[in-house]
Amino acid sequence: MNITMPFHEGLARKQLLLPWCTSCGKCHFYPRNACPHCWGEEYDWRPAAGTGVVHSFTIVRANPPTAFATMLPYAVAIVDLDEGVRLLTNLIGDFERVAIGDKVHVEFVERDGASLPLFRPAA
Repeated sequence: MNITMPFHEGLARKQLLLPWCTSCGKCHFYPRNACPHCWGEEYDWRPAAGTGVVHSFTIVRANPPTAFATMLPYAVAIVDLDEGVRLLTNLIGDFERVAIGDKVHVEFVERDGASLPLFRPAA
């Protein structure tokens, strides 16, 4: 079985699912074959709250890969989810005013036939 399948199936349902190890009870991300905390190989996939804070980000304004040229400017971010894991994502909305530590929440956006978990600054 593809280890990331439950994650992608969740995205298709507009759910952000995270793997929780059944051996040690800890969450981790990205999905992988063994828990990075205890090496357990069994997981429960649970919905994330969909909230977190900006750990780091950059705004791309020029010279993107060809597939992203029409999206300029766009923001790439690392978000610390409330569950204690980090997720590489894009920021949407008013990202020009975002600062490290700002609260964000997930929104699902359709791109190229797939649902993606992007984050918007909290109001």
